[in-house]
Amino acid sequence: MGFQIFLRNSGFQALMHQKSGRYCGLDDGDLLRRMTGLQSSAGAVVATASRAALFVDSRYSLAARQTVACGKFEILNLKREEITEWMEGNTSPGGGIAYDPEFYTHEEMEFLQTRLKNRNFVPVCLKQIFGIWRVKRRLEVHRLPGGTSDKKISFVLEAIHKNRLEAYLICDPCTVSWLLDIRDFDRKYIPAVAGRLLVRKNGESTLYLDEDYLFDYQSNYKSAKFLQADLNTLENLGVDKFETPFHLKHGNLVHLRNPCLLAKAMKNTSEINDIRRVVLEDSAAMVDFLRWFHCNSGKISELEAVGKLRYFRELRKDFVGESFETIAAADDHAAVVHYIPNEKSNRIVENILLFDSGGQYRYGTTDVTRTVALLEPTEEQKLFYTLVLKGHIALAMAKFPVGTTGAQLDPLARQFLWKYSSDYGHSTGHGVGYALDVHEGPCAIAKNSGVPLEIGMILSDEPGYYRENEFGIRLENMMLVRRESEGFLSFEILSLAPFDEKFIDEKLLTDDEITWLRDYHEKVESSLGTTKA
Repeated sequence: MGFQIFLRNSGFQALMHQKSGRYCGLDDGDLLRRMTGLQSSAGAVVATASRAALFVDSRYSLAARQTVACGKFEILNLKREEITEWMEGNTSPGGGIAYDPEFYTHEEMEFLQTRLKNRNFVPVCLKQIFGIWRVKRRLEVHRLPGGTSDKKISFVLEAIHKNRLEAYLICDPCTVSWLLDIRDFDRKYIPAVAGRLLVRKNGESTLYLDEDYLFDYQSNYKSAKFLQADLNTLENLGVDKFETPFHLKHGNLVHLRNPCLLAKAMKNTSEINDIRRVVLEDSAAMVDFLRWFHCNSGKISELEAVGKLRYFRELRKDFVGESFETIAAADDHAAVVHYIPNEKSNRIVENILLFDSGGQYRYGTTDVTRTVALLEPTEEQKLFYTLVLKGHIALAMAKFPVGTTGAQLDPLARQFLWKYSSDYGHSTGHGVGYALDVHEGPCAIAKNSGVPLEIGMILSDEPGYYRENEFGIRLENMMLVRRESEGFLSFEILSLAPFDEKFIDEKLLTDDEITWLRDYHEKVESSLGTTKA
């Protein structure tokens, strides 16, 4: 492990790193995988010269145990309290702990410095330590139609004037891209422009672009290397400390949550119409994939499934790339919640395939999951598939008062599994961006989500069941929050892909559930019958 060689030679007693990214998760040089061997979208590592711990959430706990050398890493829960407890037990007061401040926010470092007051956190550059040098590339900015940027900037100006600020700094690239109606479709998975946006009280704004970009000069574009010097000229500065990297400093920081989060999550009419069109294209690709899958039974590998999913999407209009790394899990691999196949783990699908994938299109983002079988599933597999499906339908059919939070809706999807003393460790649903991050806040359907759902929000509905070393099931559609009646909301189901009827035990379904399923499959057939590649 190269980082432990670094520790022995540097004089630091520990090194810490987390999967967050130089631009709020947009890009971290895949450092966590380089350090641990684990491919994941979340995680943290803390190491001394003799010991190391990898912290992951429930989505990656099984994958970590299977792919990471447990003799070299302790596998622990990704909770801040557990991280600091491990650090207290494995480091000494006064000793130096190396970290890269580009990967930690002000809020995260305030927490660590409060909990570990007698440790000395020392900034380092992990790119230099690990020899990561990116090739600069020319930025091709794609501008979205509509001209809504000025209206969006008003959310930031309102916060500036209300709090008597000289300026506000937006550090989240997805918010920056949403505000300016721009995208970088050459970027993998999340087509946001990597940059920070400084909005001044007079309405002027400057975009500070990542130093890895080559770009043509414009009066409102600057290289990120000039950002800190420009911040130093301000009397005060508003930031969201949950998004602002710790290496950006100011003597008078005022913490204000990102004023655009809610507005970005509530899609407007034009965005909703675009997403409906994009989901229709994406759903057609899913149906093409399912047809191919069932026509090639017994000879499909996980990596072939990944390639075919992309192939069928590439045939669709306005497709630019995947929205995240495709999960294609055969048989017992499906018990690993976020299993990513590779050349070493790749296997032929004997019966069950769980595939969770999504597309980035020029005018929308998709995410869909199905679990399908080539042969007749076992009675137990049918049982748990049907329980997951019942939870999925219960959430899809929900009607709820305005002001209802994701935490209040979450039990609807879990209730049938709970009756069998079962549950799943991940959230039931996440927000989905508009040609941006497939995992978009602040809304979610999860045990700890206190954000009320609003008209125009798009979320996933994805309950699951996982039995280690045997099988896994997950079913996911995208849904739009809409007005149901005075004071009440409901969901419009966007994704259109059939559920595998071989898995469904209709004896466990109510009449309402059977009706919902029949109507859904009729909509799939009628909607996709005229959609050609």
